[in-house]
Amino acid sequence: MQVIHVARSRSRRRCIVRALAGSISLLASLSPAGAQDTRPRPTLTPVSAPGPNEVAHVVKKGDTLWDIANAYLKDPFRWLEIFKRNPEVVENPLWIYPGETILIAASEVRPDVLARIATKPAPVSEQTVFSTNPMTGSTRSAGDVIGREGGSGVPRGEIEAAPFADRSGGPGGSGRLAVAYDRPGIASPAGERRFQLKDRIFIELPARSAGHPGDEYLAYRLGPVINENLQILIPTGVVRVESRELGQPALARVVRQFGDIRLDHELLAIDASMSAVQGRPMAVQMGPAERVVYVLHDPVLPSIQSYVVLSATAANGVRIGDQFTLIDDSIDPRYPAPPVPAALVEVVRVTPYAVTAIIVNQEQPTIRPGMVARLTARTP
Repeated sequence: MQVIHVARSRSRRRCIVRALAGSISLLASLSPAGAQDTRPRPTLTPVSAPGPNEVAHVVKKGDTLWDIANAYLKDPFRWLEIFKRNPEVVENPLWIYPGETILIAASEVRPDVLARIATKPAPVSEQTVFSTNPMTGSTRSAGDVIGREGGSGVPRGEIEAAPFADRSGGPGGSGRLAVAYDRPGIASPAGERRFQLKDRIFIELPARSAGHPGDEYLAYRLGPVINENLQILIPTGVVRVESRELGQPALARVVRQFGDIRLDHELLAIDASMSAVQGRPMAVQMGPAERVVYVLHDPVLPSIQSYVVLSATAANGVRIGDQFTLIDDSIDPRYPAPPVPAALVEVVRVTPYAVTAIIVNQEQPTIRPGMVARLTARTP
């Protein structure tokens, strides 16, 4: 009887590496230099405009189905769903080409992305939300944030969905999501109830709010505490008042959703400061320097569409649409080097406590608290 000994993990890894190396060598020997490129050619099948329940993504250089699934569905392993939905365009999931239009079910798209995107195909571009490009001398985004066309300003949905800083515990006099309008068929704890688009809910209005039909309020939850005086508030959706009876909570309906909406989430009135901003920011010379105080969700490597909180405030005259260049001035004592631009961020929310900006272009992989953020362009 043959006895098989189980090798230690280190030995197994060496064997696997040798096997892979041998396979690569074999493939190389079977593919002589000058061999004809057998990759499939781009499909030219025309695609109809997206329907009301679809989102269109125009493929750009560097895109993959894996990346597209991660950006829109928040799960790269769902690339197969996108592939199966686009059989007339994507003949081989390994090859997609710039200019092809890929359709995605709007019901499956991340709520925070859906709040920002436009469902019409974007113009063909060599840039991609996954690419990075040098920013030297740049005063505007060279990358594409989903749903934003270059120089088009900041859309209202992006402003509403952006996390923002306030005093610890949140603003005083806020309202709240009080109780569900529809009663559950199966008994469950009310605090576990989640709300979706078009759900109706009774709300307690913020202080000094009239609550007229049509008035809108931003629902949010308390996020991480940055320090004893500063806390991040995370928007979860927008509700619109439908009716109000004297002595009763106002009846509202969920009209926009950015995340999980639950009872006891607090409410703020939506005012003119959250209106869309139009126009391209203009370059400024030697703008004031601030600091990155927080990177939302603390990712290992923040990338395009990540949020950062800057030390600037409304008192500094910063406005939505202004742009800051983040500077990487880290120094390795063994190999000193001058500071370099790391990323370009665009302001999407301004409060008396801090500024929230979204990364619209990136050159260096590391973005961290403490980095210098210099104002390089202002909204006209």
